[in-house]
Amino acid sequence: MQKLARKVIDGTTGGGQVLRNAFAYSALTGREIEVVNIRGARNPPGLKAQHLEGVQLCGRVAAATLQGDAKGSVRVAFKPSGRLAGGLLQSDAKTAGSVTLLVQTALPLLLFAPNSTGDRNVFEVKGGTDVGMSPPLDFFTHVFLPMAAKFGVKAEVSAVTRGVFPKGGGKLRLEVERRTAPLTPITLESIGSPVSATAHCFVAPAGARSERDLAELRQLAEKQLAQMFPSDSVSKRVVGQAAAAANHGAALVFVVETDAGCTVAGSALKDPKGDDTYAKMARSASTMLARQLAAAAPVDEHLQDQLLILAVLAEGVSKYATGPITEHTQEAIKVAHELTDAKIEVTKLSENTNLITCTGIGYMPPS
Repeated sequence: MQKLARKVIDGTTGGGQVLRNAFAYSALTGREIEVVNIRGARNPPGLKAQHLEGVQLCGRVAAATLQGDAKGSVRVAFKPSGRLAGGLLQSDAKTAGSVTLLVQTALPLLLFAPNSTGDRNVFEVKGGTDVGMSPPLDFFTHVFLPMAAKFGVKAEVSAVTRGVFPKGGGKLRLEVERRTAPLTPITLESIGSPVSATAHCFVAPAGARSERDLAELRQLAEKQLAQMFPSDSVSKRVVGQAAAAANHGAALVFVVETDAGCTVAGSALKDPKGDDTYAKMARSASTMLARQLAAAAPVDEHLQDQLLILAVLAEGVSKYATGPITEHTQEAIKVAHELTDAKIEVTKLSENTNLITCTGIGYMPPS
């Protein structure tokens, strides 16, 4: 494989999303990179514990040489070996840092990393499963993974324990079937009509109080679903879990499936430092869901950047309609253009709807 020129990436904006994509592309392609001004627009700037763990995770898979990989660092140099190593990978955010973001960091690598013991790679990770500024576990499980499956991703996630702010302590296990061919492109241009709506309720820790709280949250979620989808043409159900965790917390994720094969969601977490009520959670999650459905786009505001790396790696042209382009997506497009030969265009379809078109690189690791 031809050696690619070393690249410097400006990490001032975009936060952890720039780091996840940049180091994943570097690990996969063997391209040496240096990320500077890491989270420079944040206060304080630099790597947090969960960002550092993600960088080092990519380094382990790529047998990379790293410089500057320390908490608070604003510069990291990453020199991959050009080889990927799969099997069993383990990671610990050491805080309530998001494990679903670490899983999204690991997923593209595990899809292609060779494994001498079989055709499945495994990632075990500790941290926060349901924490702010990241996908809740039920969103990752019931929204992200089904949409990723359209690219040919075959993966399963299971929670040993849940982890919430401030103590974390959640444990996840991700199993990924290794690809023997490039990912397949997707086309999602119409959202279709809702056919099912499910409320996923989670309260922690397990115990009598949480069972009472769970019953309240389930009742509120059922009421919101009935108000949003009064027609019997949409099947409705509520599922719930009072789960083991290090401290009290709760999450609610509404998931809607459509007849076009799309999955959209609205979610809310209980702020352990605030005075959030379960009624407020239910209203917040339903408001987010209503906004996603009103946008009439098959890919919601959270998925639009999360799916992009899969479209970049796929062989062929992916197209998906989404709402207003977020800063995360803008940064994801910029990083993809800087580190790969993918061609990505954004076309405005209406005032609030855009079409992302990505001609992927048809990635496969060097033999």
